[in-house]
Parts: sequence; structure tokens; C-alpha cells
Amino acid sequence: MAANGALGAFETFAGRLVQGAVQVLSGRPEQPQQVSDTAMAAHAAVNMAMGLIAGARAGVHTWRATDNWEAYRRGFQGERSAPSAALATAGTPDVPASQLTRLLPSLAAAAMTFGFAAHTGVNAFGHLRSSSHSKVDAYKAVVQSNANTAYCYTREVANFVAYAFQLVSHDALLNLRGAAASCAQSGVNSLIQQAIQGELNGRGQAGGFDLRWPAISAAAEALDVAVTCASARLAEPDRPVTIWRGRRAEETSAEEEPPSRLTVVDAIDRVTQRAVGRQLVGELSQVVPQELHHPEIGPVFATGTHVRELAWQAERASRGSGASTAPSPSYS
Repeated sequence: MAANGALGAFETFAGRLVQGAVQVLSGRPEQPQQVSDTAMAAHAAVNMAMGLIAGARAGVHTWRATDNWEAYRRGFQGERSAPSAALATAGTPDVPASQLTRLLPSLAAAAMTFGFAAHTGVNAFGHLRSSSHSKVDAYKAVVQSNANTAYCYTREVANFVAYAFQLVSHDALLNLRGAAASCAQSGVNSLIQQAIQGELNGRGQAGGFDLRWPAISAAAEALDVAVTCASARLAEPDRPVTIWRGRRAEETSAEEEPPSRLTVVDAIDRVTQRAVGRQLVGELSQVVPQELHHPEIGPVFATGTHVRELAWQAERASRGSGASTAPSPSYS
């Protein structure tokens, strides 16, 4: 619990610093004349590019699921599947004419995911060279969306470094009771964080960034991860735990389980898959509530982080990663 909590806190602290840097460097204009069209176009382009990545991943998921829905079903139920060489290769599939009916749902999923992930960028492009007051809101929305994306990718890069160096390894799955407890704790934690962040923003100066927020957010994440890790530990108490490449281990050692070789494609696949899921949850729990002027609904959607983890496990299970490389929900 301590090791996973410390890792979660470090990831969050780094991510919040990058998130704050994006917001500070982008400024906080209050009048349409203060919004730079160049900056707005750059933010919109970045937002749409990240939306394309999210849409592509959603399309690939749908393509794989239509041909292997049973593996996805088992993955969502927490079952570990046997290795499958047929699903182990990522890339652009060949699509014969007979597979067009299978392709259409994949394209629809990709388009809908892109529309959701990049809606602030599309809206920002529509306000270029405009002088309406809604231009300010559009700029703030796309900046917030990009800051959320920067936070997610920074977190997952830090998580991958820890994963590659085997700092912490605990391959355990949450049961239904553990998932419910973890989601409830996460929801309460999100409400408290939202209240604290609102208080800090109210006291802070316009355009500034309160450095206390990364530390507070990191502490809250450490609690989230520790509770999820404990729930997974209680769900599968016999799963081994290794820390620092097996130097601290239970019933295993680094010699017994040599680290697998990670290619560049593996690294990109892991980081983008996890970051995209976190990005979409962030859009739903942070960006959209602010756009709708109902920020109080954000913590409700924030509990979907656990759904993101289950979806990641389902995709890995369908591609035949096996139990040795499946992630622990404690890395949420």
C-alpha cells in the first residue's frame, strides 16, 4: 500500500505541475480582444490531434471486440485469458469488402470518441477571428482540455518508467465488493478535492497557480491508490508482490521472473492506452461540467476511473497479455 501510494502521489504531483504550467503559460483572458488567435489555433490543433489518438484507439477496440467479443466480456469480468498470437500484433488491419459491416461500427466508435475528445478544439477553431464574448469561454475550455490531456500523459509516462524498472509489481484484480468500496472512496475524495481546489482558486490571483494544489492532489491520490491496492490485495491475497526489482518480494524473486523486454511500440501502446482512458474520464468529469456550468457533477463521473482500468485489462486480455503482464488496479 505504501509503495503504490507513493508511486501514485509522485505521478499526480508531476502531472499537476505540467497541468498548471499549461494553464499559466496560456494566460487567462477576460475579454475577446485579449485572446490570441495564434495561441487559440495552436491549442485547437493540439486538442484535435489528441482527439485523433483517442478516436483511433476506440476504433481499434471496436474492431477487435466485434471479432472477439468473448475475450472482452471475460476481461471486463476480471478473467485472465490464455495468450493469443492472432491478437498480439497492433497495426492497421487489412479490410476486405466482406468486412465492411464489421468496419462501420469501428468507424462510428472512432468518430464519436474523436468528437467527444476534440469538441473543445473544434469549437475553438470556429471562434478564430471572432470578437464575440463566447470566444473567451471557448479558449478557456480548450486550454482546460489540453491541460487535462497533459496531466494524463505526464502521469502515464511516469507510471511507465516505474513499470519498466519494476519498482512495484502486484498483479491482482478487484472483486465486485472491492471495486464498490474503491469507487465510493474515490467519489468522496473527489468531492473533497473539488472543494479544496475551489477554495484555492478563490484565494489565488488571476492567472496564477497555487503550488499547494499539486501537493494536496498528490496526497489525495496516494489515499485513492492505497485503498484500491488494499482492496485488490484482499480480493486476491495469494498474488505475489515485488518491490525494487524483487529485492522486496513475497514468494518470488527477480531471478524466478526475469523482466520482459519492452519495445518502443509496447511503451507507446501502454502509455497512450492508459492516458487516453484517463483523458476521456477527465473530459467527462472536469471539462464538460465546467462547460455546462455544473461543476458539482464532476466527482460523480470521476469514479469512472475504475471503469477505465477494467477496460484496459479487457483489451490486454483480448490481446493475450497473460497474467504476468496484466496491470494491477492499484495503479489507477
